Amino acid sequence: MGLLTNFRNWLLEPLLGHEWVTKQNELTTRRDYRKGIHKQPIKSADDAIIVNFIGLQVDRSVANLFGKEPAFDLPGESDAPAQQYIDEVWRANRKQNLLKQTAVYGAEAGTCYMKILPDGALTRDGRLVPRLIALDPATVTMDALAEDIETVIRYTIAYAIVDQTTGKDKAIRQVTEHDPDTGNWIITDYESINGARWEQTNVQVWEYDFAPIVHWQNLPEVGSPYGRPDITADLIDLQDKINFVSSNTAKIIKYHAHPKTWGRGALSQAKVEWGVDEMVMLSDSNGMIQNLEMQSDLGSSLSFIRYLRQAMFDVARSVDIDSLADKLGSLTNFGLRVLYQDALSKLEEKRGLYGEGIVEINHRLLELAGAPDSDGGEVEWPDIMPTNDSEVALAIRTDLELGLVSKQTAAGIRGYVWEDEEQRIADESAAGDNLGSALLRTFSQGG
Repeated sequence: MGLLTNFRNWLLEPLLGHEWVTKQNELTTRRDYRKGIHKQPIKSADDAIIVNFIGLQVDRSVANLFGKEPAFDLPGESDAPAQQYIDEVWRANRKQNLLKQTAVYGAEAGTCYMKILPDGALTRDGRLVPRLIALDPATVTMDALAEDIETVIRYTIAYAIVDQTTGKDKAIRQVTEHDPDTGNWIITDYESINGARWEQTNVQVWEYDFAPIVHWQNLPEVGSPYGRPDITADLIDLQDKINFVSSNTAKIIKYHAHPKTWGRGALSQAKVEWGVDEMVMLSDSNGMIQNLEMQSDLGSSLSFIRYLRQAMFDVARSVDIDSLADKLGSLTNFGLRVLYQDALSKLEEKRGLYGEGIVEINHRLLELAGAPDSDGGEVEWPDIMPTNDSEVALAIRTDLELGLVSKQTAAGIRGYVWEDEEQRIADESAAGDNLGSALLRTFSQGG
């Protein structure tokens, strides 16, 4: 954490409380580890090795969740106005990039926040539509009902910046709070210059029974509105151990990988130098020259690094591709799913939570647009598992022979457009019939 960040946290602590600063510091640590900014494993920086498995696991988690674009399926036909509107809004907000940003925030903090502005995004034809903003969880806190933690009654966004006009440090806070009397939400803005008391700068009423902020958990966490991050304290501890053992092993190799020559009773000098093409002659019959060499290939150290690495991937519920290197040729689709079972279970948990958040966003977007039906629909997730084409083709062939599926369904599973293929098959059949008729005519005419 940099000195500037420390100073700003110190600036906000008397305004927002020690708990807010503690949460901020924890999230900053997780974010640093994702980026590869780790605790120094050994004193010598030149010999330190940082193997950023945490960053790799977060990247894989985000790629599994949003590597392929999910589709949002609303009630009605694909050309229904509500469906087209939702697709247009997400397209204007750069859907894939926005979802991936949110997933990274979720992996770091455990909770995702999406703020809805009534306008601010432009469609391809230049129309204004709502803007969706992935809020940095480091700046957001929530207050829920004591008797019902699922019901959030207040969102607070707070952060510190440098005022570009005055050059002074300025703290900004926006409180979005539910008004039980009217059912609306009140948005109040504050600012503080150089740690002074908060001054109210603006108040506005959000005239809906839902907040302009949607939140959801990254992974489930009981007893709290906040979710569980991918980057946990035990993962950070394992990451530090891997860096420490790797750095120590590298240092051993640095100092002991090459042999050290020593001698006794041969020459009068304490230290002798000679080149590779020179010969050393010993005048003493008891003289000796030998090499000091490593007696081990560090197999135990390397095995321990692999053990720590596997433990880290197991704790993260992720698959270490390195452990599958000698099995890939013999793995079936079923075998792959067994090996990926834990990772797939984690992915399904995330899809359920992120899917609920996205559906709620779609619902609120339709409410803002005054749509007659504000059902947010559902999220259609793509299959991320690699497949064996031969196994899939054999299974489809078996289903066709048993009459379990139609040719149209089979074509869809294989990625073909049935209408196009049906027409081509008919054209090829007609061309074959014409050729056969022509051959028969030629034969009958004695040609």
